[in-house]
Amino acid sequence: MSKPKHRVYCPIAMRPKMVFETEEKAMRHIQFNADDYKSSTVPTRAYFCTGCGGWHLTHKGKHNKK
Repeated sequence: MSKPKHRVYCPIAMRPKMVFETEEKAMRHIQFNADDYKSSTVPTRAYFCTGCGGWHLTHKGKHNKK
């Protein structure tokens, strides 16, 4: 997989991350690029980041806030 051009520094994660304008675009990236990831890190969902105002990908389950 080539380095994506849509990476930005995320102040919450404190590192560059891929960012998408919409959840649909993020999910489309997962659909068409899943084979390019290592099997343990294939993204499974997208989430909205309030730190950078975009959508990121994750392979982790849903985070439950208490």
